[in-house]
Amino acid sequence: MIDWNQLSRFTKSRRNRRIALQASFWGLLLLLIASIALTYVVPGQTQQSAYGNEWNDLGSFRGELNDMGVETTALVSSPLLLSDLDHPEETIFVISGVERDTISLPRFTGEDDIVQFSEGDGYTSSEIVAISEFVERGGTVILMDDFGYSSNLAAKFGLEYTNHRLFTDYSYDSELGSDFVWVNTTSAFNFTSAQGMQTGVNPCLRDADMDGVVDVLDQDPSDPEVGAQFVTASSSGLCSHRFLGTDQATNQPRWDWSQDYNILTNTPSAFEKTSSYNPAEHRYVIAKTTQDSWLDNNDDGNYTVGNYAAFGIVGDEQGPFPVYVRYCEVILCRGYDSGRVHFISDGSVLINSLYDPDFESKYLGLVPENDNRKWILDVVAEALIIDDNGTSPSENSLVIFDESRHQQPTIFGDTYNLLYYLLIYFTNDW
Repeated sequence: MIDWNQLSRFTKSRRNRRIALQASFWGLLLLLIASIALTYVVPGQTQQSAYGNEWNDLGSFRGELNDMGVETTALVSSPLLLSDLDHPEETIFVISGVERDTISLPRFTGEDDIVQFSEGDGYTSSEIVAISEFVERGGTVILMDDFGYSSNLAAKFGLEYTNHRLFTDYSYDSELGSDFVWVNTTSAFNFTSAQGMQTGVNPCLRDADMDGVVDVLDQDPSDPEVGAQFVTASSSGLCSHRFLGTDQATNQPRWDWSQDYNILTNTPSAFEKTSSYNPAEHRYVIAKTTQDSWLDNNDDGNYTVGNYAAFGIVGDEQGPFPVYVRYCEVILCRGYDSGRVHFISDGSVLINSLYDPDFESKYLGLVPENDNRKWILDVVAEALIIDDNGTSPSENSLVIFDESRHQQPTIFGDTYNLLYYLLIYFTNDW
């Protein structure tokens, strides 16, 4: 039989009440973490990881960066940590395919609503602010995604995703099928027709004295009579992808001066036409699809002619559509320390099978030559070469791959990421 007097004395004890409160606190905290884990920690297929070696991972790109002397690392918790970087102007933040939504936890806004209880897609409001401030401080962001989860981050820079699949009638690779769409640009550095070519923003194409030798290799960039000493692929550094060998007659380097990219995409989306190009807000469309492309607005996989809203029929939209947009913190991205964001409406442009057509996979022998590698190495050189007389990565150069929104190969990896995120959340200075 219960002794109610003894139970009353037990509950009135300060020590026992303190123990009960602590147990309740930890119990509720564990319940909170468990409820989040049930929705966040789920088994699934990994893809687009910089540390994976499958056909749809980015290991080849990361490996080549390491071979060129560029330090790489992974961010597994939260982009809030970007605010702790000492040299953002020498850092690239790579987002390739946002596979999961953000974790919605209460956030103190400091505004009229005081507390924000839910978040948008992909990244929290605080993380979007951290990424935006990273760009303001001179950082470079490469955002490659197609549907949905990156929409709020893109909107921070004034850009909108269509969130619909892009198809084309003719401009796809016939060997690989209609999922693999070609996106071409013949003047990637002609941001605006009024300003002309901006090849000067990229050290691998900058040639002030027009002597056929890029300034970073030219012994005297202001004198067209003075060229370069004997150049090799090794001495070309981060511009080695542009080096074509040495002219035997002049002993001068042969160089790829082309400003065009033939980029091969895999099931891409597109950006809204109305928000993509706005020079006043420093947004420039670099590449569009062809006229025969169309956007599957009703998501049925077939081209639907016309728009009969009264009958519940939504017509598909005809191209061309912006697929590659560049944002510059400083007008026309002039200066190495100008923050910039490269938006590509496809998360697959750097996967192993497209980056390296010789990669051992089910697509070996089918993937045609493309400029995906040339494009991204141009972007890397533009961000990490800060010496006007050198081609090596800067002393503090760093490429960060965002793995926080990727499915991890084991449930323990996801659990670790979740706990790390919660640690950052509860210790962050709001």
